[in-house]
Amino acid sequence: MDQQVNRESARTDRAGVWEAVMDSPVRHVVQNACMAVPGVKRAARRFHHTGMGRSPEKILPVLRALLEGTGAPAGKTVLELGPGQTPDMLVAALLLGASKAVAMDVAPYLDGSARDPGTYAGTRRWLADALERGALPGAGTCRPERLDPSGPIPPDVLHLDLYDGTRLPLEPDSVDVIWSKSVLEHVKDPRAVFKELARVLRPGGVMCHIIDLRDHYHLNPGMDWLRFLRYSPRLWELMTSRRSSWANRLRASEWRTLIEECGLALMRDHAVREPFGAGFARERLTAPYAAMPEEELSVTWYTLVCGKPA
Repeated sequence: MDQQVNRESARTDRAGVWEAVMDSPVRHVVQNACMAVPGVKRAARRFHHTGMGRSPEKILPVLRALLEGTGAPAGKTVLELGPGQTPDMLVAALLLGASKAVAMDVAPYLDGSARDPGTYAGTRRWLADALERGALPGAGTCRPERLDPSGPIPPDVLHLDLYDGTRLPLEPDSVDVIWSKSVLEHVKDPRAVFKELARVLRPGGVMCHIIDLRDHYHLNPGMDWLRFLRYSPRLWELMTSRRSSWANRLRASEWRTLIEECGLALMRDHAVREPFGAGFARERLTAPYAAMPEEELSVTWYTLVCGKPA
């Protein structure tokens, strides 16, 4: 019995050591440095999955929240920032009558199949079902004729493009609606991006952003999702600057201030708060986070709806 207890204890100790090594800042710094090697970065991108996996169970609640923020897309040009590998929300906008859908991302996650209308048979089904069930109130009606099954979706209807993380290759005042989900927390220069979004948004246009304010390396249940606030700006950059889960670490009030400074009008916002995860300790946070009130730190998801004055 004693030997079995000792073996179990040894396994637990080894697991604890391994966990500490994997979560060590040193390990993150080394991994981040390796991403500077082109071959390593290319290999890592093969395993990088972004977006909502084309799952209607994940997409539908997000689409509903975005439509509640910006209204029905019929007759409008809709821009989605950072759709990743999930083009379905823009296709849903087209099926709901949008005149044009634009995808802007920092990497070519969407390939040629994004223009194949056959790819979206499932999208048409779950969208029509959601409308019939009343799961998308005020969204309008499904118009399957918007996607001609006989050929690819034209570029002037579904426009896929890349941007450098700051400058959008779009004309001023050219879009009516802007969407994003789990994107803005990753932008390197939020002020520059918001100024760009304000530039391309038409007067009277609306944007809705759903921002994830958690540490993307600690998202499992019970984890300390504020762990990334322990590190100084310099150490955080050394750990993550070249990796996909880098985050700018802005909190909800900072996003509100930012949009006002960029000439946008806050229309409404919504903060989701959750209990702190295991291991959270305010005294371990770095400045300025250590001085922030609990009401600010406890925000996990922040939805921001703002507009460009007419």
